Amino acid sequence: MWALTQVRLGDAEGAPLKTLLLAEGRIRAVLEPGAQLPPAARVVDANQMVALPGLVDAYALTGAAPLSIEAARDWPTNASADLYVDMRAANRKGIAPAAKVADRLTLDAELRGKWRGKGYTHLVLAPSSELLSGRSALVVLRERAARDLIVREQVFDHAGFDSNGAGYPGTLMGSMAQLRQFFMDARWVQELDRRQLAGKSGPRPPYDPDLRAIGTVLRKEQRLWCEAETSNDIDRWLRLADEFGFEIGIVGGRDAFQRAAVLAARRIPVILTLNWGEEPPKPDAPKVTPEPEQKAAEQKAAEQKAAEQQAAEQQAAEQQAAEQQAAEEKAAEKKAAEEKPQGEGAAATKPEQDAKPVDRFRYTLPEPVKAERRRRWEEQRACVRTLLDAGVVVAFGSGKEGAGEILAKARTLVSEKVISEAQALAALSSQPLALAGAAGASGRLEAGKGANLAVWTKHPLQDKDAKVAWLFAEGIAYEFEIEDKASIGRPDEGIEVDGRWELSYEQAEGRTALLSLEMDAEGKLKGSLRLRAPGASTDNEVEVGGRVIGRKVSLEGSFNLGSFPVQISLEGTLEGEEINGTVKWKGSEREDSQKFRATRKPSHDGKHDHPH
Repeated sequence: MWALTQVRLGDAEGAPLKTLLLAEGRIRAVLEPGAQLPPAARVVDANQMVALPGLVDAYALTGAAPLSIEAARDWPTNASADLYVDMRAANRKGIAPAAKVADRLTLDAELRGKWRGKGYTHLVLAPSSELLSGRSALVVLRERAARDLIVREQVFDHAGFDSNGAGYPGTLMGSMAQLRQFFMDARWVQELDRRQLAGKSGPRPPYDPDLRAIGTVLRKEQRLWCEAETSNDIDRWLRLADEFGFEIGIVGGRDAFQRAAVLAARRIPVILTLNWGEEPPKPDAPKVTPEPEQKAAEQKAAEQKAAEQQAAEQQAAEQQAAEQQAAEEKAAEKKAAEEKPQGEGAAATKPEQDAKPVDRFRYTLPEPVKAERRRRWEEQRACVRTLLDAGVVVAFGSGKEGAGEILAKARTLVSEKVISEAQALAALSSQPLALAGAAGASGRLEAGKGANLAVWTKHPLQDKDAKVAWLFAEGIAYEFEIEDKASIGRPDEGIEVDGRWELSYEQAEGRTALLSLEMDAEGKLKGSLRLRAPGASTDNEVEVGGRVIGRKVSLEGSFNLGSFPVQISLEGTLEGEEINGTVKWKGSEREDSQKFRATRKPSHDGKHDHPH
């Protein structure tokens, strides 16, 4: 049993502080601060950090071995017997709806750790790159054997317009024909089954796991999730769904905003991979010079302008001199020609200078084209807003991106005010679980829900520097080292460390130090420490800085002992008017530590206070 005290449920600034009681893989209770805790509870002081539901990737393509498909499923033909013009009766290139990702897990411990470090507790591991690539699985990111990771063996059936390997079908038209043929074959097998159950005569249905597996889609027991980035691909899937009577979902969805009304009317959900592409520059965006470089840039521009003006004046003078010289030479040539005897050839003329070459291959996009590309990109980025406004259910999946990349894109959508924090968090947690049929696993921090949550130093949809401090997957705890101690939390209510403190050491009776501190509202400390280091004959004045987290005080500083640098750090806990903890000195050749006790001194000028 775990008790997470002093956690904020939601927004890091305004959300109320609560205590979460976790037991047997569930959130047993949400308590008020200071509530009585069970004696067996292991207490984690979250110190006002943010607790959020564990994130869920609705479409992850890493963590499963590649799919191998046997294309030929029928009796081989004897092409030499006669001219063979028919297609094979069971060409299954790109067709494997019975395949399960749950049977091919390769989600190793390192990869699971990376996902947990980004706040994820679950993934929907999906197949891809085939026409019908099989079924995805919902897995939990725990340190267990593969068989213990599977939450749901069969989540979605997946389809696309691609297939691996050479030969038919190698085009979009061939892919459509291959899919249609397989759906018709599966529908015919269903008809044979019905006739056999009714006792009617007819061929015996073949044993074909793929034909039977797709039956759940044709009977609308399972939704077929279709890869589609463009609106044209969405239209193709809609036509196939209408022809064979199954329901679909869209994966990818870069241009799904163009079909938002249709998707909403037909209640077709979308898993967005947020594939916007590279951001084109704004056509009318002025070039911004960083503030520290502004003056240097202006001076450089002025110098360049003066140099250009001087060069222009010099060029004008040279041109005038050249024109005058050319006029004089022309007059001389005319005079010489008049004085030449008849029959002599005309004077040679001066060849013209070669024209300056022109770069014919340089091309600049017209401004209207730039504006149209920017408008198109902004439409694609705002796709989720258009879909949500139309009433379409939306979840986020990483696709081919790495662990947690979708979180950074969701943060961008929030910062650009495309969607709200609540909408982004739902697309990253509750909506994927609802689509996967596991809504009770988590998605909301309520009593009775699954204990799948992360404790963040800051809100991850507000601050890119947010880190996961604790993560609970099915109630199992994972603690993370936070290098930036200042991001962990804030002081407890009523904590006050401003003033002067006298330090005494446990093993150095009679030797003391004087500490002066100031603390801001966020718990940041600054001050000075006057001390005499071990073996030194004079005092040192050391500037220190640090942080108060809860009731813990951390300080660091450095000084020179002779010609050697020394680092000093203090870690202690505030108890009333005392701070008790450990002070460490670290030099180039040795390291020393001692227990200390700091006692608050009465407030006065302190000009005559000296450490001993």
